[in-house]
Amino acid sequence: MFGVDPAQVTDDMRRRAKAVNFGILYGMSETRLARDQGMTRQDAHDFIEAYFERFKSVKAYIEGVRAEAMREGQVRTLFGRVRDRSPR
Repeated sequence: MFGVDPAQVTDDMRRRAKAVNFGILYGMSETRLARDQGMTRQDAHDFIEAYFERFKSVKAYIEGVRAEAMREGQVRTLFGRVRDRSPR
């Protein structure tokens, strides 16, 4: 993520990478990424694009889940739990 040798990764870098990875997976916008990480919106946009270019299967999975939600009105978690859009 930071383009450094793994031996050079600090605890702060690891913490930031975890926050960014989960944020992107859960749909974090470039605006939020920019604000949270202290970068420009363009840099955040470029970062998200590079992330999905590097991890194509993640993007395909997210798009598949979105399509299923639109088609079925619900999705199943990897453990089979049904998540629907009905109000609780």
